[in-house]
Amino acid sequence: MEHIELYAQLHPVLAYFLVFFGTFIEGEFVLITAGILAHIGVLDTPLVITFGLLGAFAKIFFGYFFGTVLRKWFPNSLFLLYIEKKILYFFPFIKERQFLSIFLSKFIYGINHLTLVFAGFSKFRFKTFLIAETLSTLVWFTGIQLLSYFFSITALSITKDFKKASLIIFSLLIFFVCIKTLAVFLYKLYVVKEERK
Repeated sequence: MEHIELYAQLHPVLAYFLVFFGTFIEGEFVLITAGILAHIGVLDTPLVITFGLLGAFAKIFFGYFFGTVLRKWFPNSLFLLYIEKKILYFFPFIKERQFLSIFLSKFIYGINHLTLVFAGFSKFRFKTFLIAETLSTLVWFTGIQLLSYFFSITALSITKDFKKASLIIFSLLIFFVCIKTLAVFLYKLYVVKEERK
C-alpha cells in the first residue's frame, strides 16, 4: 500500500486514469483502494468518484454494445454459449425477469461483465437494461465507497503505522471477499430451491 501511495502522489493523472480503467475492467478492489487513498488524502475524493463512475458507465455501454456486435458477427460462437450457460446458472429466469437479473448481477463478482454482454446479445430492451444497470451501479458504487471509508477508518483507528494499517486493510478485504463468496453461494442455493418448485 505504501508503494501505491507514493506512486499516486508522483503520478496523479495516471492514478485517476487507473481508477477509470480499473473500474472498467475490475471494479471493487480498485475502487476500495482508491477510496482508501482518497480518505487518507493521497487522491481527491470528487475525482475518484467522477472517474470511478465514468469507468463503471463506460463498462455498461461497452458490454451491451459488444454483445450486439457478437450477435451480428458471431451468433453461434462458443464464447456466447459459455456466457449464456454461466448467466443461466445464476439467473435461470433472466429472460422473464430482465430488470431484476440485471440489477442483481452487479453484486455477483465476475457475473456482471457477462450479463452486460448477454443483454446486448439477447436484445434486451435497452431502456430496461440501462435503468437496471444505472440503479445497481449507483447502489454498488455507494456501497463500495462506504466500505473503503470504513476500512480506512478502522485500520487507522487501530494503528497510525502505515504498514500495520495496510495489513489490517488487507485482512478486511479478505473478510469482504469471504462474505461476498458466502452470499453468492447462498443466493445460488435459493435459485436452485426456486427452480425445484
